Amino acid sequence: MKPRLGTKRPLASISRVGQRDSKLFVIAVEGEVTEDLYFKECVVKRNPRVLVKVLPTKDHKTSPEYVLKRLQEKYNEDFISRRRNRKDEYWLVVDVDNWEELSDILEKTEKAGFQHAVSNPRFEVWLALYSPKFRDSPKARQRLKESPESIISEHINTEFQKSRINPTHYQNHELAIQNAQALDRNPDAQIPEAPGSRVYRLVNAILNSK
Repeated sequence: MKPRLGTKRPLASISRVGQRDSKLFVIAVEGEVTEDLYFKECVVKRNPRVLVKVLPTKDHKTSPEYVLKRLQEKYNEDFISRRRNRKDEYWLVVDVDNWEELSDILEKTEKAGFQHAVSNPRFEVWLALYSPKFRDSPKARQRLKESPESIISEHINTEFQKSRINPTHYQNHELAIQNAQALDRNPDAQIPEAPGSRVYRLVNAILNSK
């Protein structure tokens, strides 16, 4: 029987001893291309001790409800097949945009035992924080909120395209994390203030996992 959404499960009942040593991060994302390329090309290669499975959006079903549904389905699949290791983490990566139901979806995510990384207003805010020229100021925050793509374009010296992620431009994870933490003035809030991105928590978890 499949575990129901919104119910935490005892970890000991869903893993086999000696099944797999590497920790797995399952990441359900709102975008179809950008997030998938970023995690596969820029993050996971920095820590060969972990595995990363990205679940990109298909058929333009980008709402947080559909993203959570894909994450839950993957969890159920791993639960039934007993492929899940008790160390594995399941993450929801979504944008604030104009989703009115976001808070409700995040509550369901937490009740299911999953974690979430929200970007406000969108994922590109996180990519812009790799720019060594970014300085936290009212003017810079306003620009980051309204047009993170323009900051990215300056950083990579060409027009930013969602379908092209060059890993050489996103290597300084420590800088991006530091910038994101500085912007996160209310870290206990469910949703970060704009502009902001909690993707730094996920990236930090991947980089520091053993």
